Amino acid sequence: MLRSEVRQLLLPISSRASAFTYTIFQGDMWSSRATLQAENIQLRAQLATLQAHDILFESLVQENQQYAQALHIASSSIRVGAHIISSPSSSPYGSINIDTGASQGVEVGDIVLTPDSFVVGTVSEVTPYAAMVDLALAPRRIVSAVVNGIPLTLTGRGGSNGSGIIPRGSVVHTGDIVTVPEFGGRAVGVVNSVRADSASADSLIYVAAPFNISATMVVVVVHRL
Repeated sequence: MLRSEVRQLLLPISSRASAFTYTIFQGDMWSSRATLQAENIQLRAQLATLQAHDILFESLVQENQQYAQALHIASSSIRVGAHIISSPSSSPYGSINIDTGASQGVEVGDIVLTPDSFVVGTVSEVTPYAAMVDLALAPRRIVSAVVNGIPLTLTGRGGSNGSGIIPRGSVVHTGDIVTVPEFGGRAVGVVNSVRADSASADSLIYVAAPFNISATMVVVVVHRL
């Protein structure tokens, strides 16, 4: 009898204790979930920051490469920058004029380049404050060139275009760079097309400069090496 009464007295206490324990457990569970969500948000923010740093790093690498290219031009006896003040259409001889001359150190024979180092031409006449530049691919101008190690005679056709003959079967593709030893091995253009004639031992290649000289405004003048 006494045991039964004690049991009945303890039952509400036990129920309340269980409810209290469940409440604490449930509270801990929601607290843990909230903490995990907060940590997840924080980790996502850190990841976004790292990705942004990666993008910035890649940008800095590219910028550094551009500076290195500029320093390479500088080490090639860079003289001065210049603006083109006349277009090829104003001259029947395939030449242009630039606004930089002897007073800035420009000399006859200097090489004129685009900002990305393709050859525009060579200085043929100099005055104190201007110079004339004969275009590398001026009509009927002939230069000794090289493409993929294959020598060829390149004849200018005007409009920043040229053509030459190479042995048929030579490994030359559209887009290959054409260089000229006379210009320090610098690029004068790229192969635009290759035409092979089965009846001939030679192939005809067409070369084009990757810039529009009529739209080019700024050039760089360097000494011939």
